[in-house]
Amino acid sequence: LELKKKNVKLIVLIAPDKYDFYYSDILTPPFSEPIFFNILDSLPKDYLYFNSKKLLSSYKDSKKDLYFFDDSHWSPLASKVIANEINNTIKKDKSLIFNSLNKAH
Repeated sequence: LELKKKNVKLIVLIAPDKYDFYYSDILTPPFSEPIFFNILDSLPKDYLYFNSKKLLSSYKDSKKDLYFFDDSHWSPLASKVIANEINNTIKKDKSLIFNSLNKAH
């Protein structure tokens, strides 16, 4: 509500951890299925929300190494996919650019 009064749009992007992202590929998962994104997706949102798990999942079969092999962080490829999506959204919503330019001055 306070952001809306100031004409500021909040962008929310939560990164799925590697276990959550690759859960369906694990033959015998040691833990139960993560449900965070299922719950978050079902909630009403008064902000711009990027479902990074869904977005990256669309590249899972065609691109290799969205996460570092020996690490739980996104690879440069995954980071580029996310950055492009944010950039495209900002370009579509000109008010995001206008608001950020006004804040800089």
